[in-house]
Amino acid sequence: FLNLPSGWEPRPLGEIDSAELGERDRWILQRLDDTVRLVDRHFETFRLNDAAGAIHEFLWHEYCDWAIEWAKADLEDEPGGVVLEVLLGVLEAGLRLLHPFMPFVTEEIWQRLPAGLRTTESIMVAPWPARAGFDFGDSVARVALMQEVITAARNLRAEHDAPPSKRVPLVVVVDDEATRRALVDRAADVARLAGASEADGRDL
Repeated sequence: FLNLPSGWEPRPLGEIDSAELGERDRWILQRLDDTVRLVDRHFETFRLNDAAGAIHEFLWHEYCDWAIEWAKADLEDEPGGVVLEVLLGVLEAGLRLLHPFMPFVTEEIWQRLPAGLRTTESIMVAPWPARAGFDFGDSVARVALMQEVITAARNLRAEHDAPPSKRVPLVVVVDDEATRRALVDRAADVARLAGASEADGRDL
């Protein structure tokens, strides 16, 4: 919310052309779609604890840990762009998913969203999120590769007690050109979130 430009109104997710989306935008939208499908299935079989767990995994670990962290640099460059529209749209849908489990907190946060994203007076009567039918599998696979590398690098830093302020080069050795190219194309993002001074992918 601190990144909302004064007077700016984001478009709802349904009004954003997929051609405008970056790879990480596609990833979080696909993960939202997958989470809606999973939560629906758990509700249909009365597995309420599993439904709550799926929502928590998505909002806490994927949306907060990854999507928001990735977006910080983009928001500095373009405060009111597509990246922020996607973050807000995903948050709005996530709040509707979470509402049956946390009604008062979700209502409070939902009321603070930009007016254009709220189609009803209260989240209590807002429609349940529906799957959009996204098919961004390639983007999901590439982002998953980045996550794997970043997580491994963070674990190595922790194992060797490397202080967060100490930036060292990160070298990733892979066994195929496609993986190397995918990492090289995203080296800046990998280095920033891994706490490295630079990132480089190399073939075996």
